[in-house]
Amino acid sequence: MDRVQEYRDHARQCELLLEKAEDLRVRARLRRERQEWLELAASREALLRGERWAGERPLDEEMTLTSLRAFEAGRRAAGS
Repeated sequence: MDRVQEYRDHARQCELLLEKAEDLRVRARLRRERQEWLELAASREALLRGERWAGERPLDEEMTLTSLRAFEAGRRAAGS
């Protein structure tokens, strides 16, 4: 559960930065990152409960935001 809390803490940091950010591009990036961290937390919680995450796909427990973005970019490229 430590990782779940770590992911939620990162999401909270994004939320706090979002409150201070004025640039619309920065705000959009922070919203996306916050959502990604919350999805990682949900995936990890489901994994710990032995359930399948209700999101569109299960996320690997070790997946970082960088690898998540690379995975998504690869999926988009393969679909083109």
